[in-house]
Amino acid sequence: RLSQSEKYGLLEAQVLMSNQFKDYERQRGFLVQILGPAATIWASEKMQRAISSPDEMISYLGAKVLRGEEEDDEDPSRLNRSQLSFCLHTMEAVLRRSRWPSKLEVAKSKGFVVGYTSSGAAIYRNPCCEEILKHLDSLLSLVR
Repeated sequence: RLSQSEKYGLLEAQVLMSNQFKDYERQRGFLVQILGPAATIWASEKMQRAISSPDEMISYLGAKVLRGEEEDDEDPSRLNRSQLSFCLHTMEAVLRRSRWPSKLEVAKSKGFVVGYTSSGAAIYRNPCCEEILKHLDSLLSLVR
């Protein structure tokens, strides 16, 4: 059985491997699949309520553990913390590791270049942006 850190390492490795597709639509589709389980949990009513306020977050994470008290194995807060961690690690891995091809000609021919600046520099699009942008507002609510 894999530890959580091993699972997250494998997830990051998958994202890194997807960079080798060198095809925007194929890579985007792959990243959507990787993000799917985390996006479903993140968009759930329970998670959205949890991130709506500090009090809700404390309740969701479990006040006992935050006070340093022991909790029993049946405490639902344990699952809540695991799900929150899974969502955040998945989104971070995809954001941090997904890339467009380094060679302009490859990037241009495979859909990564969406235009050029007035000075002629290419404007790239990251294959994870569409999916991550759907959750950006609620992600940022964690730091507000």
